[in-house]
Amino acid sequence: MQKWIGVVLLSFISAALFAQQSLGKLTVEKIMRNPKWIGTSPSNVQWSDDGQHLYFDWNPDNAPADSLYSVTLKDHHPTKLTVEQKRNLNTSTNIVWNETRTAFVYEKGGDIFLKDVLTGKTKRIVQTTEEESNPVFSFDNRKIVFTSDQNLYAWDIATGETMQLTNLSTMAAGQS
Repeated sequence: MQKWIGVVLLSFISAALFAQQSLGKLTVEKIMRNPKWIGTSPSNVQWSDDGQHLYFDWNPDNAPADSLYSVTLKDHHPTKLTVEQKRNLNTSTNIVWNETRTAFVYEKGGDIFLKDVLTGKTKRIVQTTEEESNPVFSFDNRKIVFTSDQNLYAWDIATGETMQLTNLSTMAAGQS
């Protein structure tokens, strides 16, 4: 019986030594590689359209997914955004500025909006049942060009007139 205990003990010690050698030297750097030890860093950092808020994805609570947080120039304490705040969010990634950076356009809910930075006023320039997207300033910043139903349209900032620039259509099966 003592022989078997000695063999088991010797096997256990051998396995432990082998495991220690295969792992190599355990260092603080190796331990700290695991995100469970060091936490997660903010990602997808972006400014608000007015430059007063900094938004970022973060997961300080080890939730299944990151949440959207913000800090302001005055309050550096991260605040988690509500669903309503996220819905009304305009960030640097979804706006297109004019050349003088006095106005920008963006798509929201399938409609196109123009914001005048100097006055702070926002104007919905297109509101239809179609999905409008990809607004940009064009024609020397006099018009806003956007996509709707696979066609390009131009909205004149001065007159408010909309002009269709392309007329692309898809053919039904069997037509030539």
